[in-house]
Amino acid sequence: VQGKDQATFFPQGGDVYNPLAGQRVLRFSLASSGYMDLSSLVISMDFQNGPAAPATTLVNGAHCLFTRARVLLSGTEVENVESYNVAAEVFHRLLPAEKKANIELMGFGGGPIARGASKSILFRPSILGLCNQPIWLPPFLGSGGCVIELHLANPELFMADGVDQSQAYSLSNVRALCDVYTLDSGLSNTYAQHILSGKALSIPMKSLVVTTFQLNAGNPSCDVN
Repeated sequence: VQGKDQATFFPQGGDVYNPLAGQRVLRFSLASSGYMDLSSLVISMDFQNGPAAPATTLVNGAHCLFTRARVLLSGTEVENVESYNVAAEVFHRLLPAEKKANIELMGFGGGPIARGASKSILFRPSILGLCNQPIWLPPFLGSGGCVIELHLANPELFMADGVDQSQAYSLSNVRALCDVYTLDSGLSNTYAQHILSGKALSIPMKSLVVTTFQLNAGNPSCDVN
C-alpha cells in the first residue's frame, strides 16, 4: 500500500431529496482510480424537518430512512435488500449497548428535531454484504463501476404522528465517503492482466434476502420455511 485517501462521491440527479415531492432515490456511482474499501463507506446528509411541528423518529438509527438498498457492479445487480429499514433494525437490536448508542448518536439520537431545523446524519449501510467483505474493489470495474441505490422511506414509516408531530422531511447535502487505497504499480498490473485475460475476479460475500408474509385478519399466522 502506497497511500490512503478519503474519496467523496455525490449522488446523481440533484442535492435535495423528498419521498413525497421530488426525487426519492439516492443513486451513487462509486468510481475511483484507487482501490475502494467499502467497509469504510458512510453516507453523510442533512435531515431537514418540516416547518409545522417537531419531528420525533420511532427509532434512532439512520437506517430507518431507507426502505430498499440495491447494489450493482459493472451493471450487474449483486444485492437487492427490500425492507432495508426493518432488516437493519433487527440486526441493530442485537448489538451491544455501547455500539447501539454510538450508531444512534450518528443518527437521530438526542431527542426530537425542532420545527424547521436540520440535523447532520451519518449512515453506514452495515447489513449490505458488499460492505462486510474484506476485498477492496479495484478501479477497473467497467463503465458502470459500483452503483449503490438507496430508496427513501415515507414519513409515516419512521416518524411519530399526531397534531404536534411533523410528517414532512427532506435530505440535502448528501454525499458518500469511502477510503481509497493506492497500491504498488506491480500489483495493480497483476490485477489488470488477470482481468484482461478473461479471468473472473471473485468477491465472496453473504447477502440478505428479505421475504414478506401477509397475514389475514381472520388467521393471523404464517408458516416460515
